[in-house]
Amino acid sequence: MLCLRLFLAVILAAATTHADPVTVPLTKNLFHEFINTQYAGSVDIGSQSFLLVFDTSSPNVIIPSQQCIGGSCSCVSTDKYVGSKRGNGRPITVNYFDCSSATGNIITETLTIVSLNSSNQGIILADQIDMAICTLAASGVVGLAPPPAKHSSGLETVMANFADQDSIPNVFSVHHARYPDGEHFGELILGGSDTTYISGNFTSVPLADDSSWKFKLDQVLIGETNVADDNTLGFVDTSKAIIMGPDSQIDQINNEIGCTSRRIGDNNLCELSCDDTDNLPEFAFIISGKTFNISAEYYVQRNGDICYSGFMPNGQDYYMIGDFFIDNYYSEFNWDEK
Repeated sequence: MLCLRLFLAVILAAATTHADPVTVPLTKNLFHEFINTQYAGSVDIGSQSFLLVFDTSSPNVIIPSQQCIGGSCSCVSTDKYVGSKRGNGRPITVNYFDCSSATGNIITETLTIVSLNSSNQGIILADQIDMAICTLAASGVVGLAPPPAKHSSGLETVMANFADQDSIPNVFSVHHARYPDGEHFGELILGGSDTTYISGNFTSVPLADDSSWKFKLDQVLIGETNVADDNTLGFVDTSKAIIMGPDSQIDQINNEIGCTSRRIGDNNLCELSCDDTDNLPEFAFIISGKTFNISAEYYVQRNGDICYSGFMPNGQDYYMIGDFFIDNYYSEFNWDEK
């Protein structure tokens, strides 16, 4: 598998001894009524285990409180915190998944992922959470945004705390796979990468700034048509099953593949014939001068006998590059090489 490495800037530094990387198994729950679901992993908070989505767009850990009602807290899959810690009485609203929000109080609790421990992790104990988490059949979020992104809450990120308390590098990587039989597989590696899934060398990509994982996209190609402008940015988004991008650029992509907008249930989809997949153009991102191709086999999403485009508008000026890119390209997020 080809691979992508995201970093701010490289400097030379003295060698440091770190603990071995930790592998976090990820699961993907598929639901007929929710066409797009995403990977989640087990996280222990206090004495409880939660299934949480790892989100590269946000910095915070968010779980529902006992008082949480409505939104995601109305879903049967949502587990609520029953520990003894109580909030600080100063409600705060934070974003997650780049376009959803949660409101609650800050608590400090022990957080464990496999063998890594953050003994005083700041956590948003939410009384209100948007429906987006429920759609992914999870209970909350672990934010994996870069450390400077903490400004909204002032809380240290999980990775920063793991790096301080367990001496792992502030590096993580993600691998997803979709097998021919329809099964899905995922791993999050904290503290490094899993060379089992890597062929060739990483393409190192400088970040646009240090507040997010966004980087410059040289071109965004559908067939031979470049829809990007000179200022187009994107980031590898572990909370998305698809690719979302600027409305006008996504419209051009969907026009090129010939799909037709249609509302199916609660979803606005761009539908196409499942028989046309073999004849559709290849999609590609050009990043740091290297081409990252994605075939129609991956960008066409299928739910039973319904096929639809995996490209959707997000009302933003950047791309959220989700699951079917990660299926093809191993991505490492390396904050230490800065």
